[in-house]
Amino acid sequence: MIYTFYSYKGGVGRTMALANVAELFYREGRRVLMIDWDLEAPGLEQFFFRGSELEACRARPGVMELLADYKKEMMRKQDLSDEDRWPFTNPFEYVQPIKNVSKKGQLWLLTPGKRSPEHLADYAKAVLNFDWQDFYENWAGEVYIDWLRRQCKKFADVILLDSRTGVTEMGGVCTYHLADVVALFCAANNQNILGTANMVDNLSQPHLHDLRGGRPLKTLIIPARIDLSATEQRTKLRQRLGVLGERSILAEDIQIPYVSTYSFEEEIAVVQNAAGDLYSPELIKAYQGLTARLSELGDEVRQAWEEKKDALEAQLKKLSGNYAELLNQRVLETDPTIKRQISAEMERLEQDRRAIEEQLERLQREFHYYL
Repeated sequence: MIYTFYSYKGGVGRTMALANVAELFYREGRRVLMIDWDLEAPGLEQFFFRGSELEACRARPGVMELLADYKKEMMRKQDLSDEDRWPFTNPFEYVQPIKNVSKKGQLWLLTPGKRSPEHLADYAKAVLNFDWQDFYENWAGEVYIDWLRRQCKKFADVILLDSRTGVTEMGGVCTYHLADVVALFCAANNQNILGTANMVDNLSQPHLHDLRGGRPLKTLIIPARIDLSATEQRTKLRQRLGVLGERSILAEDIQIPYVSTYSFEEEIAVVQNAAGDLYSPELIKAYQGLTARLSELGDEVRQAWEEKKDALEAQLKKLSGNYAELLNQRVLETDPTIKRQISAEMERLEQDRRAIEEQLERLQREFHYYL
């Protein structure tokens, strides 16, 4: 399941929330992959590494190297007819292991790319010069991002994407294209509220369902940077965002508070000892609630897949029954004109059957990664 963490504006604690949710999913025994797709302002690794380990992490290849490797291979005019033989770099080759202590749980990080001092200038140039529109239109970018999504799901149960803020092309990759669930972090000010509402509208457009190949998409709005003593903040969010109806859910019961002690260092709240200066039960409760809610939405996505698969199989069964009935009628019919009419109807049913079988095949190929 892919969860994209998005915020219209920065400074609402989106990346910190992702790091804490990753830790909690890991503690549940999940295989968790974090991807820092905030290419212009990365920094997720600072929640997990310090000193020499941090520098070593920043020297590792990541998202930008994967994209560069892909374009290099495509320049050789690759045959893409067999996905199992595609020569592109597997993202698992570039992930940074963080934790592998429990029997089942694992935690990995895929960084934006090499950003150690000797690579930083090249990284910045690569990000600034990368043309996402050209990538999609002329480099089969949609095909590659779909492939990348499937590869990540092969080794991770939970994939957490840290997206760019605002309305950007790279943010669109994380929300429109990759996500199964989009968690939108919103502070109680007008810019955040308006931007979040517009994003929900964009993610609710009917044509997006077709562009995503029928994959369901859930959205969740999380109040963030909230002063728990200021009831007017919660009221404002409820009045402005609680009216979105089925388009999105406002998680009023999950309010991530502003805790000033977390403004100075990248620290993970859920690992803090109760006797420590950074211990914040309100913050821990919020992250635990968020993790539980995301897990529930993931289950809803799986259920939607199952329902769609069942519906297609029911259509296929009905078509097969109608086809068999027409076949029997054609055998018994003696009038040549009616016989031709029955044959034409059988051909139409056969075309419908092939189309549904193709949909079912694509769905089952995707659904495999949601089990």
